[in-house]
Amino acid sequence: MIVTAAKLIGAGVATVGLTGAGIGIGTVFGAFIVGMSRNPSIEQKMFKFCLMGFALTEAMALFVLMMAFLILFTFLLLLKQSNAALVEMVDTMDLGSI
Repeated sequence: MIVTAAKLIGAGVATVGLTGAGIGIGTVFGAFIVGMSRNPSIEQKMFKFCLMGFALTEAMALFVLMMAFLILFTFLLLLKQSNAALVEMVDTMDLGSI
């Protein structure tokens, strides 16, 4: 039970990075709007940098999400392989609510 709780807490803590990605995307587009309002003549050049910043920030968010899923599901496989007594408990877990 404690191991399962630790797994779920670890996956939840791992998703805190998604907050940073949301803030980063907001900062990128906010800076683009401010820059475009100050100098509209370089809108096309700034838009390329804006998309690059968005893509890099979103990539970091996807890495964070991937780590959270790895924590959730690889640990589940390790439990199934390591202890036959816990297999029933793991199989009865409702993974749809995770």
